[in-house]
Amino acid sequence: IQDNHRNLWLIDVESGAASKIDTDKNPDPFRNFDASWSPDSQWIVYSKNLPSHLRAIFLYSLSDRKIYQVTDGLADSISPAFDAGGKYLYFLASTDYGPSTGWLEMSSVDRPVRRSVYLAVLSADEPSPLLPESDEEPLPKPSPSSEEAAKPKEDAGSKKVKVDPEGISKRVISIDLPPRNYNSLAAGPAGSFFYIEPPANPGGGSRLHKYTLADRKSAPFLEGVSGYSLSGDRKKLLYRSGSRWGIGGTAAPAKPGDGALNVSQLEMSVDPKAEWENIYRETWRIQREFFYDPEMHGADWDAVY
Repeated sequence: IQDNHRNLWLIDVESGAASKIDTDKNPDPFRNFDASWSPDSQWIVYSKNLPSHLRAIFLYSLSDRKIYQVTDGLADSISPAFDAGGKYLYFLASTDYGPSTGWLEMSSVDRPVRRSVYLAVLSADEPSPLLPESDEEPLPKPSPSSEEAAKPKEDAGSKKVKVDPEGISKRVISIDLPPRNYNSLAAGPAGSFFYIEPPANPGGGSRLHKYTLADRKSAPFLEGVSGYSLSGDRKKLLYRSGSRWGIGGTAAPAKPGDGALNVSQLEMSVDPKAEWENIYRETWRIQREFFYDPEMHGADWDAVY
């Protein structure tokens, strides 16, 4: 989780123990860490601002409690995500984001940002998935023995993710997609990822794309999407299109309205007394955390509560 002081924290749900991973010392109020887990839950990937206010991708190892920088900081890198197979790391990067780093003033309004999609090969022993393909006929695969066929398939989440931080920046590969103002990249089933392309003209709808490494191409997946989220097993996708919500599979393209959720019948039980108490608590806490003077102008803030 991220707090309002731009610290990234790791929380142990079972024990409640909290440990700080990193701090963004050059924060931008409109961007966050975009942290996500590796399939084996032993690595965390995130982005943060460098002194140049361009973002870089970082990896945090839970086993040795160390931080490793993946990208060199010459481009603004965001939306990192581990491939579900544990071999690759996807992210978006822009080399023309520089004029937009001054988020408070308006000099960058007429300077559109373009991003490309990149892939980092995590292990030094793993070949690039985008090497030139042979035009020779592949040899037939031998049929598996009865014992091999009976073995249960290994869950991707149980396989240890191998990361070789040394030289990882030299294993970054550009994916052959035209630069656009892409956002919200997320890893789908192994060997694939999703991303949103905003409309070229104001007022249009955003398009969700799915890229598959095996096919080496991207295809439109869902039109008019304003946001989406994938299930833990990457088999289902929750999307929002305007005021509509829906759930669908990640295997085949969909259209707005597929798997629609009827949210008009949602009900909530409210205890007004408990709600008012919570509102007071939250107001007090927000003032404590965001007031410009940490001494609260001399007020005993605990006594105020």
